[in-house]
Amino acid sequence: MIRRSLLGDSTRDEATRINEVPVSHRWVFISSEIRRIISGSLLRTPTLATDSITPEVTKWTRILSQLNERLGRMSGGNDVVCSNGVPLGDQTATEMLNAINSAKRRVWMEVYIFDDSPLAAQFVRALKNAAKRGCEVILIIDYIGSFGFPSLFLNELSKHGAQVIVFNPFMDRQLAIGTMPFRNHKKILVVDNDIAFCGSMNVSVDSTSSKMGGNGRFYDINLRIRGPAVCDLANVFKRTLAMTSYKVEDLQPCVPPSPIEDGVIVQVLESDMFRLSRRNGIQSSLATVISNIEHAVKAEQNVYLTTSYFYPPGFLRRTLLSACKRGLQVHMLLSGNSDVPGDINATLHVLRKFFRKRFEGANDFKVYMTTKEHCHGKCVVVDDIWSCVGSFNWDRWSSRRNLEVSVGILDPSIAVKLKSLQMEKEKEAVEYTRADSLNRPTLLKIFDSLLYKIVRFSGRNCFDGLSNDGFKSRFKKAFIRTLIDDKAAETIALCNMAGV
Repeated sequence: MIRRSLLGDSTRDEATRINEVPVSHRWVFISSEIRRIISGSLLRTPTLATDSITPEVTKWTRILSQLNERLGRMSGGNDVVCSNGVPLGDQTATEMLNAINSAKRRVWMEVYIFDDSPLAAQFVRALKNAAKRGCEVILIIDYIGSFGFPSLFLNELSKHGAQVIVFNPFMDRQLAIGTMPFRNHKKILVVDNDIAFCGSMNVSVDSTSSKMGGNGRFYDINLRIRGPAVCDLANVFKRTLAMTSYKVEDLQPCVPPSPIEDGVIVQVLESDMFRLSRRNGIQSSLATVISNIEHAVKAEQNVYLTTSYFYPPGFLRRTLLSACKRGLQVHMLLSGNSDVPGDINATLHVLRKFFRKRFEGANDFKVYMTTKEHCHGKCVVVDDIWSCVGSFNWDRWSSRRNLEVSVGILDPSIAVKLKSLQMEKEKEAVEYTRADSLNRPTLLKIFDSLLYKIVRFSGRNCFDGLSNDGFKSRFKKAFIRTLIDDKAAETIALCNMAGV
């Protein structure tokens, strides 16, 4: 009787736990959406045999199942829109301002750079008005990235009830979270429970054209999201708040809306390598998806990568090299007009590692570098069906230190749209060829290598000094263990003396 009762309680607890998970986040629903999305996409391919659909569905079900089990925050029934205006920053900024102006309950915003530009003034005005309407307005800005945030903006927002939180002011020992290199690089806007934005755009003079008071120097990629994934982004925002000792329990929970019919699958991914419970969801998902693309039923297998700073950690570089060796078509859009001194030289050194290899298809690996603007977008498209957009750069700071957020999307229409954006930019960019790389003058190669080594060293944990959390934990455990061992030896010695 007792055993039967215990089994019954366990079954009921499991059923309760499953019922607490929203329908949009249950694997049964997500797996059915995978089949619908993949089948619908492949059936529109005229030359494709019907019996080829099942292997593709099986493959993506397996991949997303792994990502869901490891990383969570995956939901179906979302609506995702990629900016398609020219320039992209103007359209995204306009949509974000419209969303803030229509907010009824809350506006949560997290951004790396928030400067004193005319665009920033427009956001301050919109946030202030939202607070005056009674909305809960919280703005998180990074201490280093938003060093130019005017005190006038701070006073104006605070006066009307908006909360401005500066992330990791390392000079203030009471408010500091870590050392200077530990930065919050996320770009999120969550409005009510209805709409969210995620991408690479800061609130700065570089983000928009002169029509909105900017200089149009940066090329950014952003997404507008509706559906259950909005609350997953809200939870990422709350995690950042919790790091600043903000009482997140006082915030109203975000209730996920019902799944949108014929929506897409979205997984919200984080990179947070600072704490002991490290989260490397972005890096893990990129490596998992790209590594599993083979034996596709389609004629083309491809990886399209747009990133601003390209000196990835070894495992991501090897993942891309492996994709090239397997015959995948790999296109990269990188910055040839960077805002960081030495960035291009370090990138050219990494590219040499690729061009030294000989791949099966001579034209399968291509690199393009923007010259008119700084390529600041962060986007990956795999096999014309899975894509990832966010704040994560393929560099060592994003992968080892910064707080980052991205969204992985399973949807062919979004993937093709993002791929077409890169292909349009490739037409304006300059191709960097194998001959350009291998025939580069020796002195320049040495200079490239030197700058890459500096960049690589700056990304190492030793650069953080004794304020690294991992070091603190290991030091504390070693100290306690040594103390216990010493005390134990002393106690045994005293007991032996007493016995004598």
